[in-house]
Parts: sequence; structure tokens; C-alpha cells
Amino acid sequence: MLQRVLKHIREHRLIEPGERVLLGVSGGIDSCVLLDCMVRLQPELHCDLLVAHMNHLLRGQAAEEDARFVQELAERYGLPFVSEAQDVARYAKERQIGIEVSGRKLRYQFFLRAAREHHCEKVAVGHHADDQVETVLMRLLRGSGTGGLGAMSPIRPLAERWLIRPLLPFFRDDIERYAARREIRYRTDETNRSLQFARNRIRHELLPYLATYNPRIKERLAGLAEQLAREEEFLHRQAQAAFREMVQRAMPDPQGSSAWQLDLEPFRALHPALQWRIGKLILEYLMKEEEVRRVHVADLQKLMANPHPEAALHLPEGWVARRTGNRLRFEKDRPPRTTPAYTYAFAENGEVLIREAGVRLRAFRAVEPPEKQRLNVPWAVFDAQKFPGKDVVIRNRRPGDWMRLVDNSREEPVFFTKKIKALMNEAKWPPEQRRMTPLLARGSEVLWVPGLRQSARYAVTAETSEFLYVTVVGQTNSSM
Repeated sequence: MLQRVLKHIREHRLIEPGERVLLGVSGGIDSCVLLDCMVRLQPELHCDLLVAHMNHLLRGQAAEEDARFVQELAERYGLPFVSEAQDVARYAKERQIGIEVSGRKLRYQFFLRAAREHHCEKVAVGHHADDQVETVLMRLLRGSGTGGLGAMSPIRPLAERWLIRPLLPFFRDDIERYAARREIRYRTDETNRSLQFARNRIRHELLPYLATYNPRIKERLAGLAEQLAREEEFLHRQAQAAFREMVQRAMPDPQGSSAWQLDLEPFRALHPALQWRIGKLILEYLMKEEEVRRVHVADLQKLMANPHPEAALHLPEGWVARRTGNRLRFEKDRPPRTTPAYTYAFAENGEVLIREAGVRLRAFRAVEPPEKQRLNVPWAVFDAQKFPGKDVVIRNRRPGDWMRLVDNSREEPVFFTKKIKALMNEAKWPPEQRRMTPLLARGSEVLWVPGLRQSARYAVTAETSEFLYVTVVGQTNSSM
């Protein structure tokens, strides 16, 4: 296996001579095998190694023991060691995201900081072929395109550094055999068996079930991911070439803001697959990549096909796309100085366009708790059985608006009310943002201010069996 690892590293040029490589080591079997392989290959790779470990503060004493184990392991191999502890659960709660997503974000942030501080060009992690297969299935289930199904690549950018996966061609069985042969000690994380997490359910339930149809399902899915990754790279390069040819800088608007334009005539002659990719590239160029959603690309495609020559589309971060004849112009939208009062009916299962704010408010019911949903930001979640949908409206702020809040810092929760004006003052929101932001309200009681606070009223509890999710799509202000 060691020579196959070396071959994989050289084929994909994962490590160049003289580079310094940060090894992300959790203490589990995958990262411990990665560490052993890299130490044994170090003389042939001519690289320096650094061991990094993050304590997620999720497993109490066991997590502390993991950290000590990895530190002792680094000392045994004679490698420098860096570590950091991050409260993953608190981060997930504050941002209303899942534990897995939260852990991954904080972990890569730590790896990047450590790589910068210790001058490491590469960050190596222990992802292998089973991880690849599980990722393909997870993305397939949530409706990813071919780019997502291409899943993990042997090397990808990590800001200005590079993330590498030396064990990606190997399955878990290969890694376990190597560990047994080398008598490698490692830690076992019991949460890897918990069916609370989607990846574990795929690993322990879905994949064994699929294997009853095809015993080599993992090999087939890994091969599919590799094939799609190659095709995705080809199509991406084609889209980039067309993007450079068709998208040009336009004359700035009267306020001097930058603008871009797309010539629609040659664009319409392209295959729809390339049209979609070019639209996505445009949005990723203008906005933060994480803000670009499938719905934005789809809306842009509809705008390009719209027969009305003066149609427009409001996009996240204040961008607006406007048709001007046979051209599509992208520029920053300048909201009016004063947003008029507005009110819209709230739909518990549907989407409402708030024209005054340039956003859509989307609501839906589900039986899964928040951490199992992939939601746009900002978002709110309520107990659907208690929520009084018919009495709730979407509107902007009015004098006297208030919200019911809770203080959980004491032994018993303390409920109190606070004026929306005071909350916005504390957040230092500018006047137009206060007027433009859509609120979820029942009379003068406000249930949710996107980007600010959610009321304690109709909150989710341990007894909640059905959840009402409300999310803002296409915000015009990055603070919303």
C-alpha cells in the first residue's frame, strides 16, 4: 500500500520537494494510517511534516484523551505538534447549522490558520474511497449536479494553500489491513456509530442495503465520482473560455459602481449545459460563492429567456441583473432612500416575493429537526403545531413593534419583552435596513427579524414533532 500511496502522490503532484505539510490527525484509524505513511515516505518526498489536532469539545474526557494521544503520537514520530480546542456545539447553535457542518468549518479554519502560522504549503487529511462514496450518496440525495457528484478531488484549493488527500484511492478495508500489519494504535470515536448523523446512516444502513443489489457498489460509485470529476473539469474549462469571451466590463452606473454585461446573442447559441455553467460562473464572480444557490442560477436562466426586453432580477448582496435589448447588465442595485410601508400574507408552505426588499420569504413544514436540514441563511424554525399561521403577516417595521425573548443564563429561563427598535439600535442597523427588512409579525408582536433575532414564542422544544422553517432567499443586504 505504501508504494501505491507514493504513486498517487506523484501522479497528482500532491507534494513537491521542499514543501512543508500539515497533517490533520484526529486520532482515528484513517488519520493515524495517513501519519504513518507520510512519515515512512518523508525521505522520498523530501518534505517537512507537522501534526495538527482540533478538540471539538463534544465528547468530554474522551476528547481530552484523543488530544493527548495525538500529541504523544507526534512525539513518538519526532514531529512538531499544534492543537486547538473549539466549541463546535456552541458554534452550531449560534449559526443554526448542523454539528457535522460546524465541525468541518471550524476544523478547516484551524488547519488554515496553523498552515499559515507554520508556513505549510499543503494540508493533508485522511479522506479515503469510502468517504468519497458516502459523499457521492449524500450529494445525490440532496440533488447535487455533476459538479457535486464529482465529490472529493485528490487536491483542491484551501484559500491560498492546498488541501490534499493522499489516501483517496484506498478503501477502509485497505486502511484497516495496513493498520493491523503495522500494529498502529488509534482511537475509536463512538459517535461514528451514531445514526443521528446522515453520513453514519448512509455508511451503516444505505450502503449495506445497496450492496444487496451490487456487491461492488462502493467501487462503482467511486469510479463514477472519478469519471464525473474529469468531465466536470472539461466542462468547467469550456465554460470559463466562453465566460471570458462573452462577459465584459460595462460602463459604470451614474454612482460610479462597477457593472458587467453579457451578450445574449452568442450566449443563446450555446448548449444549455454551458449556458447554466456560465450563469453560475457569473454569479460566483460577482458574489461570495457560498451565496450562490441553484435557485439564483435558475432565475438567471429564466431572465435570459424572458421575451420582455426590460426584465430585471434582484440577486444577493445587492446585485441586480437587467435586460437591455440583447444584453444582460449586472450592476449593484441602489435601493430608494425610503422604503414605503408594506404588508404581505404569510404562506406556511410556499414563497412570497417581497418586492420592496428585493427578497423572497420561503416557508415549509418538515418532521426533521433543524440540524438535519440544509437551509439558506438567514432562517428561523418554529413549532409548526403551535404556530398561528393564519394570523401572521410579512411586513416591515412599525412603531411600537416588540418581541418576546428568553434569558437562559439563569437556573430557570426568564421571559421578557423588548422593542424591535432597541434590538436594531443594539445591532447598529442603518435606517434604510430597518425600514426595508421584512419581519414576521402577529399584530405588533414580531416573531422573527431576519439576520437579527427570533422570538421565544412558538419555539421548538423536546416535544416538537413538526417544524416550520422560514428562510430568506436572495437578500439585498449582506447584513440580512
